[in-house]
Amino acid sequence: MKYFKKLALFLLISVLATGCALLEKDDNGRMEASGTIEANEVVVAAEIAGKVISFSVGEGQFVQSGQEIARIDDTVLQWQVKQAEAAVAAAEARLGETKKGSRLEQIRQAEATAAQVRALVEGARKALLTAQKDYERLKELYEEGAVTERQLEAARAKVYAAQSHLDAVSSQYRAAREQSKLVKAGATKETISALEAGLEQAVAAWKIAKAQLEKAVIKAPADGVVTEKLINEGEFVNPGTPLAVITDLDHLWLEVYIPEAELGKVKIGQAARVSVDAFPGETFKGKVTYISQEAEFTPKNVQTRKERTNMVFRVKVALENAGGKLKPGMPADVVFVE
Repeated sequence: MKYFKKLALFLLISVLATGCALLEKDDNGRMEASGTIEANEVVVAAEIAGKVISFSVGEGQFVQSGQEIARIDDTVLQWQVKQAEAAVAAAEARLGETKKGSRLEQIRQAEATAAQVRALVEGARKALLTAQKDYERLKELYEEGAVTERQLEAARAKVYAAQSHLDAVSSQYRAAREQSKLVKAGATKETISALEAGLEQAVAAWKIAKAQLEKAVIKAPADGVVTEKLINEGEFVNPGTPLAVITDLDHLWLEVYIPEAELGKVKIGQAARVSVDAFPGETFKGKVTYISQEAEFTPKNVQTRKERTNMVFRVKVALENAGGKLKPGMPADVVFVE
């Protein structure tokens, strides 16, 4: 006797573990099953870190997709967007000036600089020749004993100084001449390519900054009712912090399990009537929208031939909830209409 009591208890637990109630027949012999009403829920989470400065909806309030729910402090993000915009403007200006090429004034200035340095070279060359002649003259006088060795060394030093000055201004002239050529020729392809890449990088940084700024406004991803408010104003959040739960109460469904032997009596599109304990004597319309393609064993670990009649199929019944009376989590009974 104890054995049969234990067996009955085991089977009851097994049935409950599958999430379905025992299948029954109503007074008219129609198939009846029990389950729990369910709904689609969306957890709205923050995408950036910051302090919540406003929370514009409350629990029980209906929201539409795209409606603002909360806002995170965006002061720093606005500065970053302005900084990125300035960087884009600067990059565009540099690229534009380079593509236009050198202006006539720049070319004339470069040519004038080269001419001035060339004049310095000519003057330095003449000064060197003069210093060399003076040295040769003093050298002859030194050999005759007419000048001192100190005077001769001073003349030699002037030659060295004149040569150094000529070398310096000659180098400056070569640089000025090359600069004049570059100004006349304009920017190279490599220079323009580098500036274009810099502009693209600046634009990308601006887009990222703008996208981060937009994330400071948290919007409803779908129509529904705010069933849970998880954060208050003034609290700090991180990316991924849940802020609220939005539930679609207009598209509820009831999930039940039908034994394999009774599956032939249920089909997609079949009408159903649903009742809940909260509204005795009242029924709600439903329709079968899904029948699982694979059976589940009850219990899961029993696969003997004797127990194969306990295989069940998951069935979803879409519910009409125009009055908003039905709520997720309500236990419900469904009668499948022939």
